[in-house]
Amino acid sequence: PKIKQYLEENIADLKQHYGEKHDKIARILFYLGNLYRSLGDYERAKILLEQSLAICKENPNHLRSAKALGYLGAVYRDVG
Repeated sequence: PKIKQYLEENIADLKQHYGEKHDKIARILFYLGNLYRSLGDYERAKILLEQSLAICKENPNHLRSAKALGYLGAVYRDVG
């Protein structure tokens, strides 16, 4: 999908612009993780969701942390 390609290609620039630990980066990683999960790439999804969760814990963003944990749990469920 085009959005996956766009975000993957531009995540470094976005991190440089906003900073590594910005809530917008956590949100992008969260959406990318969910996208990879829906495509069946569970390992990549796990990595991105864990990165998103780590940023959320530092900021803190409890709602996004809860969502990231939920989707991370779904990844583990899907993998078995």
